[in-house]
Amino acid sequence: MSILILTMLKKVKIYEDKVTSEKHMPEATKPEGLSPKAIKEIEEKILGITYDD
Repeated sequence: MSILILTMLKKVKIYEDKVTSEKHMPEATKPEGLSPKAIKEIEEKILGITYDD
């Protein structure tokens, strides 16, 4: 039982370290996620959807 708790604590610590390191990153280096530009690129290159600009 104690081994299970220790492995869970290790995973929680890894997650906390990742979250705190992202908080201290400058805004320019944070991952954006799906921006409108990225969505449009996916639609054009992968799905084949084109828009008249």
